[in-house]
Amino acid sequence: MANALLGAVQVEAMLVESAATGPEDLAAAHRQQLATAGVSDDVEKLAAFLRWQALRVAGPLQLVAQDPSTGPIPLAAAHAAEGLQKLLRVADTGQVPDVEAVKASSSRTCP
Repeated sequence: MANALLGAVQVEAMLVESAATGPEDLAAAHRQQLATAGVSDDVEKLAAFLRWQALRVAGPLQLVAQDPSTGPIPLAAAHAAEGLQKLLRVADTGQVPDVEAVKASSSRTCP
């Protein structure tokens, strides 16, 4: 039920954001979302929230990339989303993402 509601709300947000009159309006909408989610004032919570969003994007991209007719772009986007969520995993632990931390994070299995 929660995911169904989330999907409906995301479509509405997409429609509202597409009508934004400029970059300031879009940035204000994004700030409002982060404030409502309670993550705007905490870098670790923000990283965890953004990681969750990246994970939600990566799965469907991987499914789309399975179809050879889609070309290389969805596969590249899936890899980019996976890399982003790995970096954000490091950030949501409060670590400063250096090369060793990213390597250690990459060797773990993604949830």
